[in-house]
Amino acid sequence: MVDYDEMNILEKNYNIYHNSNDYFEITLIPTYRCNFKCIYCFETDDKTSVWNKEKVQNLKKYSKETFKNRKIIKISLFGGEPMLEWELLKEYLDYVHLLKEKYCFMLELAITTNGYLIDNEKYIKELFADYKIGAIQITIDCSKKYHNTRRILKNNGKTYDKIIQNIKKIISYLIIHNIETQVHLRVNLLNNMPDEIIPLLNEFNKEEKKYIKIFFRSIWNTKTFNTKNSNAQNNLQGFYALAKKQNYNLFLPENERTYAYCEAGSGKNSVHINPDLTIWKCTNDLETKNSKLGFINNNGKAILNSNLINEIENMSPFKDAKCIKCKFLPICWGGCLLSFIAEGKRKCAEISKHKENIVNYLMGDSNE
Repeated sequence: MVDYDEMNILEKNYNIYHNSNDYFEITLIPTYRCNFKCIYCFETDDKTSVWNKEKVQNLKKYSKETFKNRKIIKISLFGGEPMLEWELLKEYLDYVHLLKEKYCFMLELAITTNGYLIDNEKYIKELFADYKIGAIQITIDCSKKYHNTRRILKNNGKTYDKIIQNIKKIISYLIIHNIETQVHLRVNLLNNMPDEIIPLLNEFNKEEKKYIKIFFRSIWNTKTFNTKNSNAQNNLQGFYALAKKQNYNLFLPENERTYAYCEAGSGKNSVHINPDLTIWKCTNDLETKNSKLGFINNNGKAILNSNLINEIENMSPFKDAKCIKCKFLPICWGGCLLSFIAEGKRKCAEISKHKENIVNYLMGDSNE
């Protein structure tokens, strides 16, 4: 029998992943403007920091140099509501597809959207047939009763019915055209009981459910929204049990990543690019000014804070005595990078308990 030093193998693979130049991953934010005014939104509706033609040209120059010699390019469109800048996004994505042909890299595209504006075949065709978006994430707040009081239009209009209709239109198009795009349905929870999601689960038929991956999130407190929430992130098994019973595909976004807690922790080749072309690790750290990695200048060159980048690269959990003794290391990877930068400590307990509960449930180790 051969003995393996599992920790040594884990650390070796972690370092290979975090130092690899094979891939590059961008969360691209063309605008913080939004057509919604969700009661818990943590983002500012900054009308001055939006894309224009010049910024798109600078981003193209940046991409031309950055995407060279890569095997995989991942671009996730985020906001605000990214569909508000769809025409400029198309100009940029057209260019990225040209680079794909020139450099021969694999291109993976995703979008996070409230889903309200994707209401016609033109948009659906462009997103999933022309630009080959591989995953779309749309949020519903528990069910119609709750959603229409939390995720409302700027003019106070209700949004639930139209979003459900749009999801059905998207899935219908995917079925007809045999496109394998995943629809990630994020269900937000705020003092909700598991049976309150049943009306939402009943919205989709057996065929539609095949295209949906569902997951649940507790609405969390920010500087602009602070309230008690009985739905702890580490105790969502009842919701997953109901979704599983109705034959939904279950999804745990964190476990889609290897060697990283989230995209911010995915090594030196993962960044968020804001509408003003500043470069960050995470959209949640914009108020932590010393966590800005740099910016893209008018020549398309990334001007970076090398000291901060080196500091982040030295935040490996394998350099943390507590982490290397923790059984959750292979699913936590040191936790939230932002917390470590801002507070100098890791938020371990809640993260680990949440992941343990859900992973055990997905593997069948649950009494639910």
